[in-house]
Amino acid sequence: MCNGIDGWFAVLADCEPAGSIYEKRPRVACGEVFHSSGRPMLVGCWCGERLLEVRIKNMRVFLIGLFSVSSEELRQRLGSARRAEEVNRAVSGLAGSFYVIISGDDRVQIRGTISESRRVFRASVDGVAVGTSMAGLAARLAGAKLDENAIALQFSSLSSWSLAETTSWRDVYAVPGGSALNLTSAGRSEVTRWWSAPEPSQTLREGAEALRDGLRAAVTARVHSVNGVLAADLSGGLDSTSICFLAHEAGAGLVTTTIHWSAAGNEDGYWADLAASGLSGLERITYDSGQLPELFSDIGQRHHAIDEPSPVVRERSQLRVVSRDLAGVGAKLRLSGHGGDELTNPDVAHLAALVRRRPVKGFRELAAFRSRERWGAKETWQMLIDQQGYRAWLTRMARPASLVAARRFYPPGWEVPPELPPWATESAVALVSDILRSAADRASALHRTRSGHSRINTAMRGGRMAWQLAQAGAQMGLPVSSPFCDDAILEVCLRVRPDELRNSRTYKPLLKAAMRGIVPDLLLERETKDHSGVEWYRGLRSRRRELAELVDDSILVKLGFADAGRLRRALMNPDMHQVSVMTMESTLGLETWLRDTHAMSV
Repeated sequence: MCNGIDGWFAVLADCEPAGSIYEKRPRVACGEVFHSSGRPMLVGCWCGERLLEVRIKNMRVFLIGLFSVSSEELRQRLGSARRAEEVNRAVSGLAGSFYVIISGDDRVQIRGTISESRRVFRASVDGVAVGTSMAGLAARLAGAKLDENAIALQFSSLSSWSLAETTSWRDVYAVPGGSALNLTSAGRSEVTRWWSAPEPSQTLREGAEALRDGLRAAVTARVHSVNGVLAADLSGGLDSTSICFLAHEAGAGLVTTTIHWSAAGNEDGYWADLAASGLSGLERITYDSGQLPELFSDIGQRHHAIDEPSPVVRERSQLRVVSRDLAGVGAKLRLSGHGGDELTNPDVAHLAALVRRRPVKGFRELAAFRSRERWGAKETWQMLIDQQGYRAWLTRMARPASLVAARRFYPPGWEVPPELPPWATESAVALVSDILRSAADRASALHRTRSGHSRINTAMRGGRMAWQLAQAGAQMGLPVSSPFCDDAILEVCLRVRPDELRNSRTYKPLLKAAMRGIVPDLLLERETKDHSGVEWYRGLRSRRRELAELVDDSILVKLGFADAGRLRRALMNPDMHQVSVMTMESTLGLETWLRDTHAMSV
């Protein structure tokens, strides 16, 4: 019976052996759809989200997710479509976040979102291909074991398109964003590409108009999909503030949350309070950081594992309290500004091309960013002269010396380079190096330019994080949705020229231009971004006993990937080591996920 929290589904081909796979399904299924043959096609639990079916010609088209389009509107969009390719073109640009499932011509096609905020996985179960919305579900159906190579890659905080099909389990594969899984009546599977990136040809003004319309439609789709109160983060940042004003404009019954962090110079609370004053009728829940559980306060406790390791481990106990309080006032869905950074404030991988195309502007921007980001002269020069393709760049990054190099002040390349932490063993470095070299041999870029590839890969990294947040939120009783990660929004941002999307003078110029007239001008003047650094260090210091016990029984140490002594020293004295917050959280997230996964399997 549906509990309104855990969402999942599995898609089965129209073949006789699929019946035995159907019998292995989780018993909490709340919905089923059958092929015309009577065999099961779709089984799962999508409570809190819509399932829409439209029949056209010889096909059945399903949307699962958050969207506002009606059956008749979708039927009109589909028109005379006869093939899956035509269906995908017809639904392109629809507002919201959703899966598309197409049944016809003895096959079923399933796809998620380009950003991977909704993902699809494939596995072979008893010799028959199956598609699922969760990797863990595919692993359970197939009886798959954890893949130590994948764990090593996660240890390096790698988010590379070259390994887009990799999951944490052997013989379970992700369907990359922009691709679709096709299941045939013979029980086989094929992955096909349905999306190609638009060229960045629009000006800031053109892009701002499109982003305004797109975000307005995306948030409105959530408002119309939720029958009840809508929650939203009001952190003080530009992304969450924009989402709140759009939801308010759409007539949502809105309740927001704000956490006031304790650092003396933290401005988030000030900007959040200022934003709240412009939202009439707003119901608001605010916390001083001391009113919530400390960060990392449940680091030693076991939890239901989501599909992938996640840095949400630091704030899991806080999220649980906030979700409980929001659900207590009737909230059905929580909106997040996640993904705004990745789409509207990407890295500056376009600088080398800009210098060649427009030298005066290019060198001016290069000097400004080099000063701000503290790039070295050698590294900056190398970026300018580097004409390597994606494969060659990835091969260079796979060298053991590159994998352990500190990259805190380094110009961008094709992707964020993989970087193993200082407590990684030599065997871990060697294994990751071998895997990356092998991947480089067959890698192909997402776009012909370094900047284009980087922007898409960054958006996908943000989408995967949104997918993790959605799973974590659902487990805590309040699903989380990230409008910035919608396909329609991603494509709008990709169409804007990179030198207009990001410049050295203005913070998030595209988003500010898009929100002018919706968000008060004073709020659009913010040029800063704050964090919870004081609470982060305090949480680690107060959990030294639990962290020491974690190292003593570390799965990463047992696998030979982490050196216990170096890891213990870093965790016991985090402020004495020049290790990034992200690096530390990545290791803790991976270790706790491995423990949670192991606890679920015994």
